[in-house]
Amino acid sequence: MNYNDVKKIIYKVLSKETELAESEINEETSFEELGIESVMMLSITRKLEEYFGELPKTLFFEYDNLKQLIHYLCESKNITELKDVSDTTYGKSKPENSYDNNDSRMLSQPIVEGSYSKTENPEKTGVIDGFIKQISTHSKMHIDRKEDSPVDSSKDYIAIIGMSGRFADARNIEEFYYNLRNGKDSVREIPKERWDWSECFSTKENLKPGETYSRWGGYMDDIDKFDPLFFNISNQEAKGLDPQERIFLETAVETLEDSGYTPKSLDKEKLGVFVGVMWGQYQLYGADDAETGSSYASVANRVSYFLNAHGPSLAVDTMCSSSLTSLHLACKSILNGESSIALAGGVNITVHPNKYLYLSKTGFASTDGKCRSFGIDGDGYVPGDGSGAVLLKKLEQAKKDGDHIYGVILASGLNHGGKTRGYTVPNLESQYELINSTLNEAKVSPTDISYMEMHGTGTSLGDPIEIRSMGKNFSDAYDSKIPIGSVKSNIGHLESAAGIAGLIKVLLQIRNKELFPSLHSSTLNPNINFESTPFYVNQKLSKWEVQEGRKRIASISAFGAGGSNAYIVVEEYNEQSRENVIDQKLYFPLSATSTDQLKESAINIANYLLNFTTQVKEKFDEKYNRKVDSFYSLCKYDKNIIDNETTLQDLELDPKEVLLLLGFSTTPSFSQTTTVDEIKQILDNERSAKISNAMNNKLIDTAYTLEYGRNHYGFRCLIESSTYDEFIFKLNHLNENEIVKIRRNQKIDDNYIKQLELNGNFKVLRKLWLSGLPTMLQNYSNYEVRRTSLPTYPFLKDSCWFDKGIKRGTLTPVKYNPQLERKEFLRIASKNYHKVVSNSELKSNNIEIIKSDSDCCFVRFSTSLAPLEILSKLSYIINQLDWKINDFSDVVINGTLSNFLYLECNEEKLTSFLLFNEKILEQNAVNTVDFVKNQTSGYTLRSRKVLGKRVGKSERFNFSWEKIDSNIRLEKSIISSIIQRLYTAQNNCIVYDFSNLGKKDYHDDIEKYKKEQALLVSLLQTTIKENKGFFDTLIIKIDKRYESYFSFLQGIVRALNKEVSNSQIYIIKTISENSDLMIPIMNTGGIFNLNNNELLEEVLEKDSTILPQIGDSRISSGTFVLIGGSGAVGRLLTKSLKDNGEHSIIWFGRKDINSVNIPKGIEYVQCDISDFENLKLNLQNVVSKFGSITSIWNLAMDFDIKRVLNLQESDIMNSLNIRVTGSLNLLKAIDDLNVGSILFFSSAEAYIGNSGWGLYSASCLEMNKLILDYVKLNSLWATVSIINWGFWKNKDDSVNNSLKKRGIFPIDESIGLSIINYVLNNKVEELTVMRISKEVSDRINVHSDESGSTGGEENVSYIHQKLVKNVSSDDVLKVFSDVLAIPLERLEIDRDIASFGVDSIMLSTLTKEFKRIFPTFEERILIENSTISEITQELQHLKAPVTTIDIADRARPGDGSSILKKVLRIFSKTLDITSDRLDVDNDIASFGVDSIMLSTLTKEFEKAFPEFEERILVENNTIREISQQLSPSSTKDNNLAIKMLDRISEDDSITDFLLNYHLNFKNNEGRGEAIAKFTDYLNTDLKRYSVIKKEKFDIEVIERGEGEALLFIPAIGLTAPIFINQFLKLSNNYRVICIHAPGYGISSSTKQPDNDKLSELYAEVLGKMDITKVNIVASCFGSILGATLAFKYPDLVNKLVLVGGFYDGRDIQKMGSNNRNIINSVNKVSESIGKDFDNLVNKNLHKDVDQLLYNKELLLNAACSNPLYAIRYLNELSEFSTEEYLKNMQVATLLIYGTEDTIISNKRSQEMDEMLPNSQVFTMLNQGHYPYLTAPEEFNTVISNFFKED
Repeated sequence: MNYNDVKKIIYKVLSKETELAESEINEETSFEELGIESVMMLSITRKLEEYFGELPKTLFFEYDNLKQLIHYLCESKNITELKDVSDTTYGKSKPENSYDNNDSRMLSQPIVEGSYSKTENPEKTGVIDGFIKQISTHSKMHIDRKEDSPVDSSKDYIAIIGMSGRFADARNIEEFYYNLRNGKDSVREIPKERWDWSECFSTKENLKPGETYSRWGGYMDDIDKFDPLFFNISNQEAKGLDPQERIFLETAVETLEDSGYTPKSLDKEKLGVFVGVMWGQYQLYGADDAETGSSYASVANRVSYFLNAHGPSLAVDTMCSSSLTSLHLACKSILNGESSIALAGGVNITVHPNKYLYLSKTGFASTDGKCRSFGIDGDGYVPGDGSGAVLLKKLEQAKKDGDHIYGVILASGLNHGGKTRGYTVPNLESQYELINSTLNEAKVSPTDISYMEMHGTGTSLGDPIEIRSMGKNFSDAYDSKIPIGSVKSNIGHLESAAGIAGLIKVLLQIRNKELFPSLHSSTLNPNINFESTPFYVNQKLSKWEVQEGRKRIASISAFGAGGSNAYIVVEEYNEQSRENVIDQKLYFPLSATSTDQLKESAINIANYLLNFTTQVKEKFDEKYNRKVDSFYSLCKYDKNIIDNETTLQDLELDPKEVLLLLGFSTTPSFSQTTTVDEIKQILDNERSAKISNAMNNKLIDTAYTLEYGRNHYGFRCLIESSTYDEFIFKLNHLNENEIVKIRRNQKIDDNYIKQLELNGNFKVLRKLWLSGLPTMLQNYSNYEVRRTSLPTYPFLKDSCWFDKGIKRGTLTPVKYNPQLERKEFLRIASKNYHKVVSNSELKSNNIEIIKSDSDCCFVRFSTSLAPLEILSKLSYIINQLDWKINDFSDVVINGTLSNFLYLECNEEKLTSFLLFNEKILEQNAVNTVDFVKNQTSGYTLRSRKVLGKRVGKSERFNFSWEKIDSNIRLEKSIISSIIQRLYTAQNNCIVYDFSNLGKKDYHDDIEKYKKEQALLVSLLQTTIKENKGFFDTLIIKIDKRYESYFSFLQGIVRALNKEVSNSQIYIIKTISENSDLMIPIMNTGGIFNLNNNELLEEVLEKDSTILPQIGDSRISSGTFVLIGGSGAVGRLLTKSLKDNGEHSIIWFGRKDINSVNIPKGIEYVQCDISDFENLKLNLQNVVSKFGSITSIWNLAMDFDIKRVLNLQESDIMNSLNIRVTGSLNLLKAIDDLNVGSILFFSSAEAYIGNSGWGLYSASCLEMNKLILDYVKLNSLWATVSIINWGFWKNKDDSVNNSLKKRGIFPIDESIGLSIINYVLNNKVEELTVMRISKEVSDRINVHSDESGSTGGEENVSYIHQKLVKNVSSDDVLKVFSDVLAIPLERLEIDRDIASFGVDSIMLSTLTKEFKRIFPTFEERILIENSTISEITQELQHLKAPVTTIDIADRARPGDGSSILKKVLRIFSKTLDITSDRLDVDNDIASFGVDSIMLSTLTKEFEKAFPEFEERILVENNTIREISQQLSPSSTKDNNLAIKMLDRISEDDSITDFLLNYHLNFKNNEGRGEAIAKFTDYLNTDLKRYSVIKKEKFDIEVIERGEGEALLFIPAIGLTAPIFINQFLKLSNNYRVICIHAPGYGISSSTKQPDNDKLSELYAEVLGKMDITKVNIVASCFGSILGATLAFKYPDLVNKLVLVGGFYDGRDIQKMGSNNRNIINSVNKVSESIGKDFDNLVNKNLHKDVDQLLYNKELLLNAACSNPLYAIRYLNELSEFSTEEYLKNMQVATLLIYGTEDTIISNKRSQEMDEMLPNSQVFTMLNQGHYPYLTAPEEFNTVISNFFKED
C-alpha cells in the first residue's frame, strides 16, 4: 500500500459521508470548506477506523486538510495491515488483526482507581511508537541543568507570598483545603435566594427559548453580604456594586493580610492589580433605573483605590483563561519593572438566570450537574462561584523581606488558537506550542513535572484534545506517569476564576505534600486511551512523593472558549530552617472595628494555631517513625524480636553508618554499646525539639505579623504571653474589659515617640498604642522573624443587594378570560410583572391584579367609588381571604382616584379572588371600623419654642451618688441649710445639677437603677415638703445624652407640677456643662430642651400628616401569649381574638390558677415576669408545645393612684419591678426562642402626667425608653412594638358614659384590634392612641388646631412618637443612616464621615436630605466638618424637621426653582437625558442641541409657555439663563416703564411730604408728569414714581436710601406714611421701599382684588426696579401678601418680618361691599384702630400720651385708598389661608407682636412660629398693633439685627 491507496480510501469514505463526488474533493481543500462539522467528524473517524484501526477522536481537530491527514496515516500506521480498497465489506465488521493493540487508539477500558499500567507487550510496535517518534524529532527539549535543582539562579522567578480565596462550601482557604482533601462535591441546585430555577427549567430535548436544562452550580453562600464601612463605602452605594466587585475587594484585602503586609507598608511599592472577570450580569436587575452598575475595570480599580496602589490596574476577560492570564500579566509587569509587587486573581459569581439560558442555548451546560473531568458521559460543565487572589514578588526580594513563600512561578505563557473549526473549538497545535515554549522558558523538563492541574471542563471532545496536546509535550514522562486532576470536578467551572482556583489547589497540595482526588472519573472518558498517554487521573487522596533532593513542580492550564490559552509552571519552595528561643514576654496586638469582630478574630487565630499544632506534630511524628523504620531496616533480624536494650554491637551495626542513616553528622555520638532505646530517645528528643522550635517560630512570627502586617483599628487589646499554649488560652478567654476603644484624632509629637522607641521604653509605647497611636510594641532584634499566614479580618456581613421589589408602571397587561382554565391563566400571570385587567365579571372598575417575581401577588383597586366606600366593600374579601393591607395610606390621606390601595396575597388566594364579583362584594360588605365617623388625626411629640428668661443668682447644687446616701433618705438638715442660704440671698430659685448622675448602660444593673430612682424621688419629696415658701422654682439640670436614664424622673416631674400649687419644677436638658440656664417667662413647669439659648418645650401637638393605616381588625391565626390576659383589657382582646379566627391563646399571670376565671379554650400559666428563670421556662414550654409563638402581648398593668409626695420606696420598687424589670426579662427571655413579635401595652400618661398618676406615668415612660434602647443595642429576631393607650372601654357603661361627658371616649376592642393589627403588620416602633375632645386636649396641654373636633365628636387621635427635638447627634445619625443605608449602631459620631463612604456624589444626596429637614442647611457644613459630632454642633442653631409638600409648579422670578425644574423637564424629555445629568450651567450645545433639536425644543416650550419665542433658546447658552428669561420678573419687564413724579431731599421736607400725603391724595394732586430722569436723584432723596404696567394702569412706589432692598407692606387701606420712622432712620443703611397696591394712593384700581395676582404684580414691579433680593416687613393684613411672596418667590425674598400678622380669616369679620355698607365698614375699621391706641393710653403704658395720639392721627390719615377696593380685599382675605405656605416656606422669618395688641390675637404669631420651618418670635412689651409707630427705635433695632444675622 502506498500514499495513493490511502488517499483512495479516504476519498471513498468522505464521498459517502459528505455526499460529494470524489472528483469534487481536493486534498488541499480545508475540512471546513468541505462542510465537515463536529458530528460528521466522529462519523468519518469511525468509518476510517474500519481500515486503519483505532484512531484519535481529535484527528480532524489536529489536521486542516486531507493532505495532512493522509501523511499522518502513512507515517503512523502499519500500511500492510490496510484493508483492500476493493473489499466490498466496507462499513461492516473488520477482521481481528485489522489493527495493532498497541497503537495510539483513544479508547480503553476503565483503569483501577488511583493506578496506571504500562503497555503489556513492549516488543510490539504500533501507532504509539510512531507517535512518540514523531514528536521526539521536533519537541525534545535540551535543558542543561542539575536534576536536583530545576531553578536557575541566574533567572528572575516570581514568589507567591500571599493567598486567599472563597469558593462553594468554603469561606476561606483552609475550608477549601479540607473540602478538596476529603473529595467533597460542592455542586448543588441553584439556591432559592438567587432565583427560582423551576420557573424556567426544562429538559435538553424539549428546550424552548427562555428555558434552561441546567439547575446546578458550585454556589457560594452570602454573596449579598459585604462590609461596606470597612472600605469606606455606604450601604446605599454598595447595593449598586456588582457582587464580583465587592467580593474580590474583600479577597484582595485578605490576600494582602495573609502575606503580612498592610496597604500603608506598601506605600513606596508599585503595587499592580490584575483580575480576571466576566459575566457582569448584576446590572440586569437595575437596568430600568440604573440602580446597579459596575464595569469590569472597577473590579480592579476599586482594589487599587482602596489599597492606594500605584501600579497597573487591569481587569482581564479572556473567558475561561482570564485569571491565569491576569497572573501572567502580573508576572511580566514585575519582571519588566512596571510593578514591584502585584496582586493577581479572578472572580466569578453567578447572579442572574440569563447565564444559564445562554449556556443551555449553546449546549455548554452539563445535563446532570456533574463536572466529569476526564470521566465518561461528560457532556458539559457546571458553573461555579469563586474568588481567589495571590500576591506576587520577585523571589530574591521575597527572601530578603522574610516573606512566607507558598511557591515559585518558574514561567508562564499565553497564546491564541487562531482560526479553528469553530469559534469555541480549541486548537491542539496552539496548546502544544504554548506548553512547549513555557516549559522551555521555565527550563523544566517534562520529567520534572510531578502533577498537572488540567483545564478539564468535562466535555467529550474538549478533554481528549487537552490530553492530546499535553501528551505531545510529555512523551518523555511516559515511563513515570504524571498524575493529573481538575478542581472543576469539586466546585464546578469557575470560568474567569478557574485558573486561580486551580493554582490555589496546587499550592495547597504543595504545602501539605498531598494529591487531592479528582471526582466523577471512576469510569474514564472512552475517547481517551490513558494507557497510551503519560498521564493518569488521580482519583484518591495520596502522598505527593518526589525523588530525594528534588522539588515538587506542577503545571496549571486554562483554555478560554474563545481561543485564549494560558499556562504556568509552579515549583515548591523550601524555607531555610531557623531556631528561636523565647526568653521574654511577647505582646500580641489585636484590633477590629468593633468588640464583636475583635473577639471573633481572636477565636479564629486560636483555632488556626491549634490546627497548626496538630499539623506540626503529625509532620514530625511521621519523620520520627520513618527514621525508626530506617534504623530497623539496617538490622539483619526481625524488628519484632529486637529488644530495646539490644546494643548496636548485638545487631552488628557500625555506629557511624547508623549516625549517617539517621541524618546526624557528628553529634550525638554513637558507640557499640548504644542501645536501641537510647537511639529512640535521641530521635524522640530531636522530634520534641523540632516541634518546640516550630511552635516558637510560629509564635514569634505571629506577634510580628500582628504588629506589622495588620491594620490597627478602633477597638484594641494587647495580649501578653511567653508560651504558645498560654497565648491560645488567652485568645479563647478574652474578656470584654480587656478591649479598649481608642481616642480618635489624637496628636502627639513624633519626636517623643521616636525617643521612646530609641530608648526602648516599650511599656509607655504599648500604652500609647492602646490609646490609638501608631507605635512599636517590642524589640525583635534577638529573633529571626518572618511574616506568617494567619486568619484574615472577619468582615461584617451586611446584606447589600438591589431590591427586586414590585415595579409599578412596568406592567404588561394580560386579559383575564373566565373561560380560560384557571391553572393556565395563573401560569401566564406568574411571569414577572404581569397585570391582569378584570373583564365585565368583575364590575368594580379598574381592579388590577399584579403578580410580582416574589411569592406574593398584589391586587390594586382604583374605582369610581369613594375611597371609604370601597374599603367598606372590600372588608369582606380582606377578612375572608386573610389578605394583608400593603399600602393604605395613599387612599386615606389623599382620597383621590389617582392613588391606589394595594392588597397582598399569595397565588392561591389570588385564585380565590377571581371567584368574587361585585354582587358578592355588595352582599357581604362589612364595616369593621366606621371610617367616616371616626376621622383619623394625629399628634406628634414636638419641641415648641417658648420665650425664656435667664435664671438669676440661683443656688446650684451639684450632685454625685456619693452625696446621696444609699441607705437613708436625704437629711432634712441638708434641705434646711439650702433654704437658709436662699433666704439670706433673697432668691426664690434653686438648681439641682444631676448631670453627673446619668448613665447609658444603666439597664445592665436594673436593681441598682431602681434604688437610684427611689433616692431621686426622695430628694424631690424632701425638697418640696421642707419648702415653707422660701422658694418657688426648682430647676433640675440633666445631661441630654443620658435622657433615657432620667425618663422615670421626667414622669414624676410632670405629675408634681399638677400636684404642687406653690412651686414649679423644670427639667432642663442640655449638653453644655456651663451654659446659662433659662426657664419660660410663663411659670408652668415642665420638660424643656435648652440649646444655644433657645428654649424648647416638649409638648404633644396635633399633626395632620400622621395617619395610621388601620381598618382591618382581623388578626391572622397563630399562637398568642397575653401577659396579664386575665385583666379587663386582656379579656376584651381575648374575646375578640376568639370571635374572628382560630387562635391558640395562653394567659400568663401572677395569680393562682384557682383564683382566676378562665374562659373555655384558654390556657393559663402562673408566672411572674419579674422572675426571669420562671418566665424563660414557661415561654420555652409554650414554644415546645406549639412550635412557635406568633406574638406576645404584655398587658401587665399596675395602677397605684397616689400623689408623688406620698410615695414610699416600696411603691417605686414594685412599680418598676412590673413595668421595667418584667419588660427587660421578657426581651431577654425570647433571645433564642421562635417568637414573631412582642407588643408592649403602655399608657399615653407617659407623655402627659396627671395628678395622682405620677408613679404610673413615670414607670410607663421609663419602660418605653428602656425597651427602645434595648432593641437598638441588641439584634432581636422578634419585632418589638409599643402602644401607649388612652382609656379603654370599661365593663361598667356608667363609667364609659361619665367619661364621654367629660370628652374622653373609651377605646373598644374593635378599634383596639385594628390598631394592634396595623402596628404588628407595619412593624411600628411606638404609637400613642387616644380618643379625646379638643377641650380635653387643651386641658392636658395637648395642642390641636382650633378647626378640630368639638366635645361632641368621638375622635381617635394617634400620636406617633416622632420627637422633633433641638438638634442632637441622634438626629444627624439618623439622616446618615437613612441615606447611606448603614445601621445606626455602626455609625460613630467621632469618626470621619469619609470612612462611611461619603464621596462627592453621596455629599449631594446628603445635602438634599439635610435641606429637606433643615431648610437653611448648606453643603459647606458637610465639607468643613469631618465628624457627625462636629456637624451636630453646627446644626444646633437650625430649625427642627418639618413636613414638606411639592412646590414644583409655583412661579418664581429670576432663578426660580419651579421654572428651572419645568425647563429641566422639557430638556430631559426632549433630549432623552435624565435631569440629574443635565447641568443647568453647562452650554446646551454640550447636550447635543443642534438646529433640528432647536425646532423640537421650541415646540415643547410653546406648549408650556404660550408667549415663548425661539430667540430665547438662541440668545441664552444655559438652562439657568433660559429659566431666568422665562421667570415673571423677566418675561414681563418689557411691558413696564417708570415715570418719576416727586423728589424730596431734606429730612424735614420728607417728613412734611409724608405727613401731608393724605391731603394730596384727597385733592387728587399726586398724578404729575415726569420731572427728571430716574438717575438724576441722590440716594438720600425720597423718590415717588409710577411703574407703568400698561396704558392707564400704573403702580405708585415711594422709596429712599441705598443698600439692601427693604420693602414695607402696610395693612389694608394704609399707605407709606405709616412707615415714616423707617423712611427717616433705616434709609441710611437700606433701600426703603413702599409699593402701593392697586387702589392704594394713586395706584390704579382693579375690579376684583386677588392675592396671588397681587404677589405676581409686586414681583414684576421689583424686577423692573432691578431688585433681585429683598427683605420684607409686612404689617397686619399685609402679612398675607408678605407670606405669599416669600413662599412663591423664595429666590427673590431674602428674609421676612411679620408684624401683628395672621394666616387665616378667623379674626376678620366679613363686611358688606355694597355702597350702603361701605361707610359703616370703614368706620368699624377706624374704630378698631382707635381702640388699639386708646388701650395703651388708658393703661398708662406710655409716658408720652401726646405722641401716642399724634401717631393715632398719623395712622388714620394714612388710610389713603379706595374704600370699596379695601373692603373687597378684606373680604377675600377672610376666606384665604396661608397655612400651607407657612409650613413649607424656606425663608427665614421674624414674628413680632405687641403684648397689648387688640386687633390680632398674639396666638396667631405663636401658631405661625410653630408652622414655620425657620422662624423666631420677638415680643414687644406694652406695645399694641403698630409697634413701628409707637416704639420705632426698638422696632428698627430688632429688624436691623434680624437682617444682619447669618
